[in-house]
Amino acid sequence: MRNSRIGQEDRAAEQNRENLMRIVRDNQNTDFGKRHGFREIGDIEEYRKRVAVSEYGDYREGIRAMRRGERNVLTAYEVAGYCSSSGTEGEIKYIPLTYEALSRYSDWPERYKKRVYREAGHGKRLFVNTFRTVPGDRETRDMLLSELYYRWMTEQGLFSAEEYVGGEEGLFDDRSEDVLYAKVWLGFAEEELVLIEGIYLYDILHFFGYMESHWAEIIADMERGSIPPDIALSPRLRRRLLSVRPDARRLERVRAECSAGFSCIAERLWSGLRLVCGIGSRTYSAEEEALKSYTGEIGRYYFCYCASECLMGEATGENRLGYRLIGDCGFYEFLPLHGENGETLLPHQLKKDELYEIVVTNFSGLYRYRIGDVLRVTGFDGGMPVMEFVFRRNVAFNLVGEKMQICHLEDAVAALKERIPVQGFCVGASLQRIPAAYYALVALADDEVKRAAGDRERLEEEFDSALGDRNVDYLDLRRLGLLGRARVVPVSTARFAALTGKHLPVQRHNKPPHVLPLEAAEKLYAEAAESYERE
Repeated sequence: MRNSRIGQEDRAAEQNRENLMRIVRDNQNTDFGKRHGFREIGDIEEYRKRVAVSEYGDYREGIRAMRRGERNVLTAYEVAGYCSSSGTEGEIKYIPLTYEALSRYSDWPERYKKRVYREAGHGKRLFVNTFRTVPGDRETRDMLLSELYYRWMTEQGLFSAEEYVGGEEGLFDDRSEDVLYAKVWLGFAEEELVLIEGIYLYDILHFFGYMESHWAEIIADMERGSIPPDIALSPRLRRRLLSVRPDARRLERVRAECSAGFSCIAERLWSGLRLVCGIGSRTYSAEEEALKSYTGEIGRYYFCYCASECLMGEATGENRLGYRLIGDCGFYEFLPLHGENGETLLPHQLKKDELYEIVVTNFSGLYRYRIGDVLRVTGFDGGMPVMEFVFRRNVAFNLVGEKMQICHLEDAVAALKERIPVQGFCVGASLQRIPAAYYALVALADDEVKRAAGDRERLEEEFDSALGDRNVDYLDLRRLGLLGRARVVPVSTARFAALTGKHLPVQRHNKPPHVLPLEAAEKLYAEAAESYERE
């Protein structure tokens, strides 16, 4: 067994080295390759000497040149598009994604889901997300990683839209806003669902929350065979929905089950449902517990670990949070979280239960790039480490992929100070409603609290707008309906002190608690906003 493991580690290490040598060879004539002497690099150590560990700022000008149409700047591979996200200082990051990288990703996240679906032998899948593009669109523009990836997989025949209720029209649509209306309609129409899928598990929670709020009117629309004109759907998606109307027996059963309440509703609506699938981690534990109230004992599959920069891990099995490192997709190094010399380690050098920050050289033009994710190694499989996401450097919250930074939150509250005399504040996120929303608890003088409460609508609009101005991902997810409008809760300074003293841990320093831990944020909001929410 020991010799077998050593052999697996050797093969994994060789694949990691081969990936690097391929990247160096193919990109030696790029501006970056010439500047760093790629032609002279023959091994990992020489590469480490010539190329420093990097962050987004090291690529800013090169990516700008690429977006202007210049070629062979950072990469020789053809660019499929740019994944936009927020940087740690609030700037918009544009991460290039090449067709070479996509070919390396292949269908890794889909393989287990495909197997489960095919073993069922019948039925359909339901994806609760819609991708704002269409297969065959070759325009290079800014999109989410998932949109570029699933479009490419469909074009390559690695992903069959017809396995999904609603087909291609239900998956790819850049003109519909009321997507969840369509997804609930499709779910009600299909009795034999095998998989319910989302990019994040939170997306599936949002789907069930929308169903719980709107089931009666959607069933009525299905019975009439018409969709209200104020439901914002594209003509092609409207036509598809109307083509999948079920018979009266199915709708009566759906009505009966929804009328009986939504505890374990998934098991009752779809008796053959095998899995719910979406990205998750321990940082999403609050949403996952809420999701369980709808899905009961149906298994979960945390299908992949990825970032805009790279698809890095595949889930190791059902109901398991660990991800096995995918060797195909890049050259990987790891920075020990508590290391003192700043030297990176290779995958086979990692130790179980230790924390590391992942560093990636990818097939899209980033070299020794610090993604910012801190991972715990939980074991090894086939010579590759199995990892669990722990937290992200400098990120305060990441409810649905917005990667909200502390500086974003503080800047947004600063915008409120132009309208109200804020004497203290803390910012949190609440999952008590669907969709989840950010909130600012602001401390004011007694005579200012009532005035601020009367101006609540405008204050919340300004706070929400300020968050969107500072975090493009937040703005995008608000437009998609995956985050609710941010809220402002004005309280007296005395009430503020009492609430923070009650719900926050004892501070070792006197630094103001501007950002709340999620669990504390939930409890504090429930108490602070009780009367506010009734209004």
